[in-house]
Amino acid sequence: MFKSINEMVFDFVNDNNMIGGNNILQWLQGRVPGLQINSQGPNTTATMRGGNVDIFLDEMRVDASQISMISVSDVAMIKVIRGFFSGGFGGGGNGAIAIYTKRGGITGSVPDNGQSKSLKEMKLKGYDKEEPFNNTMYENVPQTDLAKDTRSTLYWNPNLQKDDTGSAKIKFYNNEEAKEFKVIIIGFDQEDTPLYYNEILK
Repeated sequence: MFKSINEMVFDFVNDNNMIGGNNILQWLQGRVPGLQINSQGPNTTATMRGGNVDIFLDEMRVDASQISMISVSDVAMIKVIRGFFSGGFGGGGNGAIAIYTKRGGITGSVPDNGQSKSLKEMKLKGYDKEEPFNNTMYENVPQTDLAKDTRSTLYWNPNLQKDDTGSAKIKFYNNEEAKEFKVIIIGFDQEDTPLYYNEILK
């Protein structure tokens, strides 16, 4: 509800914006086209296009006069929605001003890592970095250095090429437990038609 393509956002945590003076609404008046702030004693009104603008504090509707009681140092962000606002009262055709206050951990300056400390940080592990497959060959390995071979993948070649006769030969060493082999071959023919072979060989 508080998102619009016609919004203006003033971020006082990450963009190093500074609010001059003590009146948040007066600060906005010179930065939002068409916004008029009228103050008569304790009463303050905000209008745009001749109609009253709804004001929200942390997405709860408040009177404009209540905003003057908020310390400007406690403001994290101000969002001004111009035009129709779906959450407005009396039609919401004159837009809205949404003021967000700082929460615990927000310092009002840009953190070293460029992220607001008010946001929860989560690191998601993605794909592991690709490593070349080691097609183990034991031809030059001394018998005394051989460990028990329990490999589940015995041979992998992402770029197997055929020879002049149209055949492709592979060479691999078996492990110590395999009694059958699952062979999967995926490739393309000369017309780039996908080819797939999946069989279990005993």
